[in-house]
Amino acid sequence: GAFHPKINFIVGDDEILIVFGSGNISPGGHGKNHETFTTFYADSKESPLLPLIHEIWDYIQFLSQNLEGFSKDRIFKSVPKNCSLLNEPVKQKHRFHKIDDDLEIALVYNEETSIIAQVSKLIPTEIIESISILSPYYDEDGAFLLQLLEKFPNTKIEVYLPKFHGLPPTK
Repeated sequence: GAFHPKINFIVGDDEILIVFGSGNISPGGHGKNHETFTTFYADSKESPLLPLIHEIWDYIQFLSQNLEGFSKDRIFKSVPKNCSLLNEPVKQKHRFHKIDDDLEIALVYNEETSIIAQVSKLIPTEIIESISILSPYYDEDGAFLLQLLEKFPNTKIEVYLPKFHGLPPTK
């Protein structure tokens, strides 16, 4: 088992709905298992979520570079041509997007730089007081957790592990 988030990108002529999370499109993923989902919606060029949605779309295209045929054509031509909200290029990746007065969101993923490097650039390490992690899967030697401890040496790190499922760091 490996944690592998899914992105559901649903577009109309003038609207976009993104649902991403851990659930498979199966009875287990949408019913029996404990899953987490996040949704983003935009229906105008003024939506504060639109820059984040553009970045997510750019990420989907990044992941789809090696596709061929119908799938590649659909992602790179058909969908953007038929949705008026997908016409803007991404100005800067891995940055905070202001959603409202109390919330900013950043999309981080492994690319040229690691997730931990992106987070370290976004958030000054000296202001972080605590980090809470809820994940069922880790690398066996805990390398990610050790990197967090190194990057944020003055931070309290809490790791929540499922009692019966998942892969905790064993070494």
